[in-house]
Amino acid sequence: MDINKRLKPILDEYAREQYQRGWNDAIAHVMKAVQPVGQQALPLTMKRQIETEDEHNVITLVEHNVRQIPGQRGRDIVHTIATAFPGRDIKTMDRTVRTALARLLKRGKVMSQDGRWYPAETL
Repeated sequence: MDINKRLKPILDEYAREQYQRGWNDAIAHVMKAVQPVGQQALPLTMKRQIETEDEHNVITLVEHNVRQIPGQRGRDIVHTIATAFPGRDIKTMDRTVRTALARLLKRGKVMSQDGRWYPAETL
């Protein structure tokens, strides 16, 4: 067997390991550079967890709103939910609420008829 064919997998694995080591070192260097002195850095997943909690709250609020007042249009639901999150940009809330409606529709919890939203049990 040719020596190059036997060495290729070994050299490829070594190159992957070296690339990963360099990547890890670069990430550690960047995290150290952006971390203020004397403060502990938050894990990278912390931001996503916070967003997920907000998204869960919005989904719950949207579902509750549709059950309490069936037949609302999307813009009415957006306006109602936006009042629950003062200080948030209305464009952001619009996207978040409409995403929540789409997820609830996909889960079979709400239904849309003629642009109006109803609990799935009523239709």
